[in-house]
Amino acid sequence: LVLHQLKRLLSDDCLVWHDIPVGTQARQPDFFIFSPRQGLLALEVKERDALAGGNKDSVQLRTPHSLVTSANPLRRARDDAMELVNLTAAAPPTVQIGERRVGKECRS
Repeated sequence: LVLHQLKRLLSDDCLVWHDIPVGTQARQPDFFIFSPRQGLLALEVKERDALAGGNKDSVQLRTPHSLVTSANPLRRARDDAMELVNLTAAAPPTVQIGERRVGKECRS
């Protein structure tokens, strides 16, 4: 549902990645959205009705069987975005010239 809405509402020049492993811990943010004009957005999606409470570090989510504690989605999205920024800053840029790529691709 969320991916469908993102495709429908975002401009054609935006790129959306879904559940890709990032960094040394292979964290998997729900979405990364890249806009050439606006930059990078990490998006964590939680069902509003599932939220039972929380603080700046964690949230409690209702599941069919119990309450589960999870990282606060705002903090998690920020940490995931920073991990991606650090990965890309450490790698030289990749440039495509015709059929040939020059430089190293950033891979987690």
